Amino acid sequence: MVATCIGYDKAKNFYEKFLIWLYIFIWFGFAISYTFRYAFRKNGNYEILFFEEKRIECLSKNPGKCFKITYLCDENISFYSGKVHCFKYTKENFVNFEILNDILSLNSIASKIKNGMIECDYELIYFLKITKDIANISNTLTNNRFRNLLLTLKCLKAVENNNIIKLFHALIFIDIFSLNSYKKVQLDFKQIFDSCFANKIHFSIKNNLISAILNINMMKYVWYDGNLLFLENCKEKYDTSLFDEHIPYKNLLVNSYKVFCTLENILKNSYTFNSLKILLKIINIKAFIINNYLDLNSIPDIEHKFLILSMNIFESIIISYIDDFSSLFLYRLNGALKKDIEFLRFKNLSISKNNLDRFLRQRKLRGFLLGDVDYIDFFPYIELCMHLNDTLEYIFFRNVSIDINWWMDFLLRAKIHTIILSFDNSSLQESFIKAFIIQMCFKNVLYFDCTFCNLILTIDFCNSLSCWRNLKNLKLKGYETNEKTEIYLLKAIEGMKNLVYLTIGSYKIPPRFYNISLQKQKIKVLQLKNYSSRKKPLLVDLYSHFNKLTKLVLTKITISFSTMNEIFRLENLTSLSLKLCIVEPIGNLNHCIRSSRNLYMLNFYATDLKVISHLNIFETLELIEYLNLSCCNLPMGYLAKICTVSSSKLKKLSYGLGILDSNDLDAIKYFETLEELNLFGCVFHGTSFHKLDSMCKFFKSLRKLDLWLVKICMKDLKYLINFKYLKRMRLTPTGLDLLAVKNYLVLIPICRFEIDCISQEKTYDEFLKCLYEDPIYIVNTHKFRNISTVDSAKKYSGINFSDRRRGLDWGKASMCVNERAKMQKSPTFIKKQAISQADGVKVLKKIIINLCFGRRNGIRRTDNKHK
Repeated sequence: MVATCIGYDKAKNFYEKFLIWLYIFIWFGFAISYTFRYAFRKNGNYEILFFEEKRIECLSKNPGKCFKITYLCDENISFYSGKVHCFKYTKENFVNFEILNDILSLNSIASKIKNGMIECDYELIYFLKITKDIANISNTLTNNRFRNLLLTLKCLKAVENNNIIKLFHALIFIDIFSLNSYKKVQLDFKQIFDSCFANKIHFSIKNNLISAILNINMMKYVWYDGNLLFLENCKEKYDTSLFDEHIPYKNLLVNSYKVFCTLENILKNSYTFNSLKILLKIINIKAFIINNYLDLNSIPDIEHKFLILSMNIFESIIISYIDDFSSLFLYRLNGALKKDIEFLRFKNLSISKNNLDRFLRQRKLRGFLLGDVDYIDFFPYIELCMHLNDTLEYIFFRNVSIDINWWMDFLLRAKIHTIILSFDNSSLQESFIKAFIIQMCFKNVLYFDCTFCNLILTIDFCNSLSCWRNLKNLKLKGYETNEKTEIYLLKAIEGMKNLVYLTIGSYKIPPRFYNISLQKQKIKVLQLKNYSSRKKPLLVDLYSHFNKLTKLVLTKITISFSTMNEIFRLENLTSLSLKLCIVEPIGNLNHCIRSSRNLYMLNFYATDLKVISHLNIFETLELIEYLNLSCCNLPMGYLAKICTVSSSKLKKLSYGLGILDSNDLDAIKYFETLEELNLFGCVFHGTSFHKLDSMCKFFKSLRKLDLWLVKICMKDLKYLINFKYLKRMRLTPTGLDLLAVKNYLVLIPICRFEIDCISQEKTYDEFLKCLYEDPIYIVNTHKFRNISTVDSAKKYSGINFSDRRRGLDWGKASMCVNERAKMQKSPTFIKKQAISQADGVKVLKKIIINLCFGRRNGIRRTDNKHK
């Protein structure tokens, strides 16, 4: 009996101590887990063998978050003795991993690795097996298992492709099926993506997870720079200007009323609703955009619940292109919005006083944006928005009529730091100018961007501007100064000691503007644009004390010898654009360019570089990724100069209206990372596009190809099949059999196709019918073959002319495009040698340059249809 009591006391003491230690572990966040160790060995260049070691029990504070890889370069066969082979990885895996692929690659540094060790606190082999074959997925799916899968994809760097989406698709389908059958709790993405773990997972993996959920619901969508766009057709166009850089959230765009109704239907499913609510918030999609809701008056009256807004995750609402008869829809939309949204934007719509009042009432907005908004009934704007002046930090007004009293109160009380204004007529800007001159207290403003309508700056305006001493970003466009006001404007700019970004666009910038002393300022980005249409643009002299510049943009400026020297002496310069400029004859620049090694973007669009074509300005520029040499009047063979230094970095090359020979093609084919190639209007002299041959290095990287107004043959079309990942293409198959063209185009994996200059009317419909059967979005430019309208010329010319209100006659632009089209189709053009064709292109280039500079030489109006 005594022995029994003693044994009982010992057991009791042990149990109490165990509970105490368990309580301590729980208190400090520790848990008992297993450590899994896997050895791997490279077997030739085709596979990696994995071996499992004995599991080790250990104490872990963060179970499910440990992953460590150790590499060994020597082959030690005894290292694998006693270990069980459990998995074989090859490049044919359903989901590929960059780390493992690099080990198998012959050209990578990691190929020297022979074996290694992976240590983690979960069963890695299970997840490797399901990434090899989806059929290995078990019927039980828990939060921990899903988290471990995400960790595997992250640590082994899963290759980005649709297979990851398909894997998630299968997992979510199993979760939904088990939820309906026997499981009571679904995957909790809020618990899976806790605050620490969510930051470790790459953005693309989260996007793929959302894509899988949308695919299950058969929703049409695209991703654009982290923004999610719901469309009727994945290939349709969308307005990226709705994405505002000053709103610190990513966007969810619903591009039509029909898509909105579809979205409402899929959100009725609680699984989809809860999952999207959590995942959208995790990837910072908190701006909701309603766009293109037209003809609402013809749609049956449906009282929507606005389920997407009931998620309560959106801090910004943007409403654009809503039908004039949409008052009821806007009324219901406002009722579904939460009261504490931060940003509200209206664009391209008509709105009544009552609806605007409902949206603004009881809301304290941080940002308010109005663009091209018409008021259905006239009302004093000041009454609706006066209460916003205490909270507003950001405004964007475009062509909005606002009373001077509101401007006075706004400039006096608002804690504003970002102001963006744009005026298309002088009457709209008058009230702002008056208030701006009177009210001179702007301590909080950091960003001021204003596009005027032919405004002549006054001394009073410049004096008021001088009060903006804390500005970091100043953009003034569409104004003109005289000798007196110019001095005051320069003093105002010189007083802004924190200025980093400066953009000036004027109709008359005197030469002395460029002589201002800015050596004490911190300007990193400088953009100067001359709107003047006079024959001789301004001379620019940039002095060497601009050594902090990282980006320089000059438009319609004459570049002198000293200017070019100073530009290429800017050691920190990474981006340089000389658009529509004139370069004076200069000497040797090589000694200057050696200082500009950091340049990664060069844009010489429509700048005549013939006078410096004998110089190799690319000799030391090894980091160039984006290069635009379109309309630059360069000689044949010029591209060979950039081959040796930029072949491994160049991603985008534009060489529109150029002349290419075999030397140029030999240079182009070695750009192994090229993603976009623009050869619009080019003439091939003694060669053709297909002669890039099998040595071309960018078969897998090219995504966009422009061969508009380029004479091609059937061999060129056949050659296009080699570009396996091509997504967008423009083509002019003049003189070719359309049915034969169709046979090649259906083999190219493009999703957006633009075609022009069709001459075979009978086969054209059949040609389109065959292409429409594939998932290709076709832009039919056939009807614009004889361009005679302003919009057609602007959309299909391929030339980024200045805006019409800046003095460009779009009738001239349409004549320019017609001239090129006629030249391309004429028998003389086809029969003559390439050198004669090049002469025709030179004439066209002169026309383009004359148009851009507002010259009238060589342009004659033949009739009134181009007006």
